[in-house]
Amino acid sequence: MFYLTDGRAPFVNITNKGLFDKYYRENDNLLVLAEISDASGISQKWSSVMINGVEVFPVNYDHFEDEEYYFARNTPVDIVEDYYDLFVFAEDEVGNRGNDSVVLKIDRSAPVIELVGLDDVVSGMLVVIANVSDEKAGVDNESVEYRLREMNGTSVCPEDGVGTWDCYDSGWIALDYVVDDLFGVEINTTEIGLNGEYWLQIRASDILGNVGVLE
Repeated sequence: MFYLTDGRAPFVNITNKGLFDKYYRENDNLLVLAEISDASGISQKWSSVMINGVEVFPVNYDHFEDEEYYFARNTPVDIVEDYYDLFVFAEDEVGNRGNDSVVLKIDRSAPVIELVGLDDVVSGMLVVIANVSDEKAGVDNESVEYRLREMNGTSVCPEDGVGTWDCYDSGWIALDYVVDDLFGVEINTTEIGLNGEYWLQIRASDILGNVGVLE
């Protein structure tokens, strides 16, 4: 009589790794699909997000469908920007373990906004050009906007345009994409009756919704 010992780990393959080419932020939905098989049978399967081998949070097993195991959860609201290892593990009936992994990239940084060559004193045409960049998720070009608010000494016109004096607030207006990381607009100050000091703001978000404001 003799016994055969199963020393082979379960086969584990994450099948939707392409989803993790993009960046995630807090409270984003994670969905992990994996093929798992073993001749001895699977006793356990689980998913975990880790850094340096230490679990940061688990990804919950959801269901089995079309020969794939589904794991899902939202990223924690307090997750820190970093690169994490997302694992799917499986253990067979005799204790052998197998795994597969993919990198989970978290981006919580807003785009970097830099004003390019704006004169302090302007007469007639005001040219606003900004360099807006985001190295990770990328800039949402439709989100790049500017706003002009009238100043009275050190006071700035309230956002609703109603203050202790009648004041001008342009509201948020789109900055046009120019080329590369540049966005700009030409404003005819005479046509809209601007005269005095104004506070210029520029804002932009990345494709995840991280918002930055230059003031």
